[in-house]
Amino acid sequence: GTVPVYEDAFGFVNCVRFELDAGKKSKEIVILSTKEVLVEDERKDTPVPIKIKAYAVDEPERVFVYRDSTFIYPRYDIYQQQTKKGE
Repeated sequence: GTVPVYEDAFGFVNCVRFELDAGKKSKEIVILSTKEVLVEDERKDTPVPIKIKAYAVDEPERVFVYRDSTFIYPRYDIYQQQTKKGE
Protein backbone atom coordinates (compact mmCIF):
# COMPACT_ATOMS: atom_id res chain seq x y z
CA GLY A 1 0.00 0.00 0.00
CA THR A 2 0.87 3.65 -0.13
CA VAL A 3 2.69 5.15 2.84
CA PRO A 4 1.09 8.44 3.89
CA VAL A 5 3.39 11.46 4.19
CA TYR A 6 3.24 13.40 7.46
CA GLU A 7 5.91 15.91 6.50
CA ASP A 8 4.64 18.83 8.61
CA ALA A 9 2.61 16.87 11.18
CA PHE A 10 5.21 16.65 13.95
CA GLY A 11 6.66 19.31 16.17
CA PHE A 12 10.12 18.93 17.60
CA VAL A 13 9.86 18.57 21.37
CA ASN A 14 13.10 17.42 22.92
CA CYS A 15 16.55 16.27 21.98
CA VAL A 16 19.47 15.55 24.26
CA ARG A 17 22.87 16.81 23.22
CA PHE A 18 25.44 14.02 23.42
CA GLU A 19 28.99 13.34 22.33
CA LEU A 20 29.92 10.59 19.92
CA ASP A 21 33.26 9.61 18.38
CA ALA A 22 33.53 9.48 14.58
CA GLY A 23 32.26 6.21 13.11
CA LYS A 24 30.33 5.25 16.26
CA LYS A 25 26.58 4.82 16.68
CA SER A 26 24.30 5.53 19.59
CA LYS A 27 20.65 4.93 20.40
CA GLU A 28 18.91 8.03 21.72
CA ILE A 29 15.33 8.85 22.60
CA VAL A 30 13.58 11.45 20.45
CA ILE A 31 10.27 12.86 21.62
CA LEU A 32 7.82 13.99 18.94
CA SER A 33 4.56 15.82 19.33
CA THR A 34 1.59 16.49 17.09
CA LYS A 35 -1.79 18.15 17.53
CA GLU A 36 -3.13 16.47 14.42
CA VAL A 37 -5.00 13.18 14.36
CA LEU A 38 -2.83 11.16 12.00
CA VAL A 39 -4.72 7.86 12.05
CA GLU A 40 -8.13 6.81 13.38
CA ASP A 41 -7.48 3.06 13.64
CA GLU A 42 -8.88 1.62 16.90
CA ARG A 43 -7.57 -1.89 16.20
CA LYS A 44 -3.82 -1.35 16.08
CA ASP A 45 -0.96 1.11 16.52
CA THR A 46 0.32 2.60 13.26
CA PRO A 47 4.01 2.75 12.34
CA VAL A 48 4.93 6.09 10.78
CA PRO A 49 8.28 6.27 8.96
CA ILE A 50 10.41 9.26 9.97
CA LYS A 51 13.83 10.58 8.93
CA ILE A 52 16.18 11.99 11.57
CA LYS A 53 19.10 14.29 10.79
CA ALA A 54 21.97 14.09 13.27
CA TYR A 55 24.76 16.60 12.96
CA ALA A 56 27.91 17.94 14.60
CA VAL A 57 27.14 21.08 16.59
CA ASP A 58 30.41 22.74 15.55
CA GLU A 59 30.04 21.90 11.81
CA PRO A 60 26.36 21.11 11.10
CA GLU A 61 26.56 21.89 7.37
CA ARG A 62 29.54 19.58 6.84
CA VAL A 63 29.19 16.77 9.38
CA PHE A 64 25.73 15.19 9.35
CA VAL A 65 23.91 11.93 8.69
CA TYR A 66 20.30 10.99 8.00
CA ARG A 67 18.77 7.93 9.66
CA ASP A 68 15.44 6.30 8.89
CA SER A 69 13.39 5.34 11.90
CA THR A 70 9.80 4.62 12.86
CA PHE A 71 7.40 6.48 15.14
CA ILE A 72 4.56 4.33 16.50
CA TYR A 73 1.33 6.32 16.49
CA PRO A 74 -1.10 4.93 19.12
CA ARG A 75 -4.47 3.36 18.47
CA TYR A 76 -7.20 5.98 18.15
CA ASP A 77 -9.02 4.87 21.33
CA ILE A 78 -5.82 5.33 23.37
CA TYR A 79 -5.25 8.71 21.75
CA GLN A 80 -8.77 9.78 22.74
CA GLN A 81 -8.26 8.65 26.36
CA GLN A 82 -5.01 10.59 26.63
CA THR A 83 -6.44 13.78 25.13
CA LYS A 84 -9.38 13.68 27.55
CA LYS A 85 -6.94 13.45 30.49
CA GLY A 86 -5.14 16.58 29.28
CA GLU A 87 -8.28 18.72 29.03
